Amino acid sequence: MENVIKLSKRKTLSVLVIGNNPMDLGLILDKLNQIKKTKLLTEIAFDMRSVADRLKHFSPSCILIDDNVGAAHLQQIYALLRDHKKTALLPVTILKNNNTDSGCPSIHVWDYVLKQNWSAQSLITGLENAMLHRRHQHFYE
Repeated sequence: MENVIKLSKRKTLSVLVIGNNPMDLGLILDKLNQIKKTKLLTEIAFDMRSVADRLKHFSPSCILIDDNVGAAHLQQIYALLRDHKKTALLPVTILKNNNTDSGCPSIHVWDYVLKQNWSAQSLITGLENAMLHRRHQHFYE
């Protein structure tokens, strides 16, 4: 598949990381920083207000959400992302605590990564899969 752009071949990756646990967010950033040959731009948001504030000056290429924010808050954040012009068509990857339904919206969430035994490679693969699936969906739309 020659149209697949691997993260390791991208010059810049802009990720909006959304979560509410500072320790987990630190681990996420550590894993993202293991992506080599790619300039990594990240912004972290903790709630609806900080998501809106970040989007005023940041244009992400993908979104990573930690499901620790809770099902109701996740639905609100996802509605904001879906309705915002900068993020409406972006791929979303959810970082999940377990394999059960956590209230994650299934429409336009392109991949899930389980925290159990997660690694930098599984996180990178989740982002790659989301970006690839979103490009294919956009083509069909």
